[in-house]
Amino acid sequence: MSANVIIRSDERNHQRDQALREYGIDPSRASAHQKDMADCIAMETNRAYHEAHRIGGKR
Repeated sequence: MSANVIIRSDERNHQRDQALREYGIDPSRASAHQKDMADCIAMETNRAYHEAHRIGGKR
């Protein structure tokens, strides 16, 4: 049996915690679901930022 373990970098953890704070949630008290959703928000924000930078850099 294997466990689904995701190892996140310190930067990704920081971005997740920042997203939690922006929604008024203390990262040390956040539930696993809240942390997962904040991680998704941070990941999609990074993806959108990099895509905008990629498109904007082609001018």
